[in-house]
Amino acid sequence: MKILVTGASGFIGRHVVQSVREHGQEPIPLVRRGSDIRGLGVEPEGLRYADLRDPDALEAAVQGVDAVIHLGGLTRAKTLKAFREVNARGVERLIVACRRAAPDLRRFVLVSSIAAAGPGTPDRPRREIDPCEPVTPYGRSKLEGEQALREGAGDLPWTIVRPPIVYGPGERDVLTLFRMCLKGLVPVVGFRDQHYSIVYGPDLADALLDLGLHDDTTGQTYFVAEPRSYTYRELVGVIGEAVGRVPRRPRVPRLLVRLLAAGGTMAQGLRRRPPFLTLAKLPEVLADGWVCTSDTARALVPDVAGTSLAEGAGKTAAWYREQGWL
Repeated sequence: MKILVTGASGFIGRHVVQSVREHGQEPIPLVRRGSDIRGLGVEPEGLRYADLRDPDALEAAVQGVDAVIHLGGLTRAKTLKAFREVNARGVERLIVACRRAAPDLRRFVLVSSIAAAGPGTPDRPRREIDPCEPVTPYGRSKLEGEQALREGAGDLPWTIVRPPIVYGPGERDVLTLFRMCLKGLVPVVGFRDQHYSIVYGPDLADALLDLGLHDDTTGQTYFVAEPRSYTYRELVGVIGEAVGRVPRRPRVPRLLVRLLAAGGTMAQGLRRRPPFLTLAKLPEVLADGWVCTSDTARALVPDVAGTSLAEGAGKTAAWYREQGWL
């Protein structure tokens, strides 16, 4: 199968391209002009170029492919409108392109996010059958992307996968946490524990293939995460062990985080790249947890997301050091 991978130059995309090869299929990376294509293992003539805002380029890009794994999107933006333009309207345009230029497509796999579903706790983890309750502009845009797929796919077979926090070799946001551990200090927000589901990047990439190419997953949605969740203090502790320094983890009041978010919101007009923490992102940071259950996926693929945090953090730290990132 020829599998088009959108967002192929990104952290997850690179792992998916590798996983496609390991599954014995042919990856066709779709990237924007100017993207860093080093390490993809594909000659320039094997790439396809398109922006999710360009319908004509998307139509040309999907010609002759057998499946699409759609990773392209925005994780940071200053407004809901900006998120929607890529994360929702981009899905609409890509589906239209597939229906026109690849009507015999065997599967369209949309990589969404737990943010589309909303927070969850160990007592009440998010399940696929739960009503969606996104709390951030990003989450709303990802849910709208799911809805665009369901409403616009027509006869095209599709599958949706919602990962939680994704980490692993090549990831840059969680890299900040690894670096903070090395410095010996990682503040913990609030005075009660927040819990998180996580997934190792290469595991997620394999799951996208294993679920996306499975005969019984058409028209279904799946969470993919490690079987257990972690408190933030546990997460930091394991990463600290991986880098060789378990940091101090003092608790800080939520009021301080609110003030920092307000500062980020005021400063974003002066910055080209949206800041990590703003008032719009605050509900995500202050939620009791982001926990989901992958029982539905695991019933089909028993070993899905089997890498433990300790093992994955160790491999990730080693990769960061090899690249000079730590």
